[in-house]
This record gives sequence, structure tokens and C-alpha cells, in this order.
Amino acid sequence: MKRKQHLIRLGALFLVSLGVSCAGIKPSPPIVTIVPPRVEDSQISWDGNEQNGGLIDYVEEKGFEITKKALIRYNALIFLFGKTLVPQVVENDGVTIEGERIFLSSEAMVNFMTLNKKFKNGRK
Repeated sequence: MKRKQHLIRLGALFLVSLGVSCAGIKPSPPIVTIVPPRVEDSQISWDGNEQNGGLIDYVEEKGFEITKKALIRYNALIFLFGKTLVPQVVENDGVTIEGERIFLSSEAMVNFMTLNKKFKNGRK
């Protein structure tokens, strides 16, 4: 009988100590994801000494004529994000070079703009 009373007291003491220790636990605050604002284009970038973004002209049947720096930027973006597009694009995809002139097809220009937005907004 004494053993049973002893076990009951011990169990009650355990439950009281457990309740006291749990009462000190505060709920953690909810996890909040902070999303930075999207970067939107507001002006044309400089390419050398001209504010043309590397775009020189649009030529019927050939596409968009771009500068060499624009082509380098296009291929760098393809290296970084080319696998994220469907279908995937590879270096010089949609590029035609005629002497000193470089042309991008309409589809390649859309890809260039899409990849540029991904770069500006830090997305992969």
C-alpha cells in the first residue's frame, strides 16, 4: 500500500514539474517570407557611348541588328539561365552574323528579354 501511494505521489510530482516546465515555453512567431519588389525596366541601358541597349535596328527578313556587346551579354545570359527556358537555348541560338553585322531572330529577341528580366530579378 505504501509503495502504491509512493508511486502516485511520484507520478503527481512528475506531472506537476512537466506542467511547470511546459508553461514556460512560448510559441514561436510564424515564419514570414519577405519577397523583394520586382525590378521593372524604366530606361534603355547604355552600350558604349550610346543609350541604345545594344539594339541598332530592325531589318525585315533578317531580324534585330545588335552590337557585339549585346551579343556577349545575350550569350552570358544563356549560360546562366538558358536551361530554364522551354525549349532550352544554347549559345548563339537565333543569331545570324553577316560580316560585321549581327542579327537576332524575333524568337531570340524574346528569349533575350526574358533572360534579362530573370537576371535583373535574381531568379534561376
